[in-house]
Amino acid sequence: MSPRGTLRVRLECDDGVRADSVFVPKGEWAKHERGLNVLIEPRYTAGTGTAYNQNFVRLEPR
Repeated sequence: MSPRGTLRVRLECDDGVRADSVFVPKGEWAKHERGLNVLIEPRYTAGTGTAYNQNFVRLEPR
């Protein structure tokens, strides 16, 4: 969940990912309303381009 929207995904714990981070290797298609872009703020970050890696989300159990 982010200020822009919500996305339902299955989570798995992995020691290779920081405890304060979420890693999604690939998303679903946007046409099925499952793409990760629903969570991403439409903003530009100087020097790095689109802010894909700089978005905060909140995890909630379903």
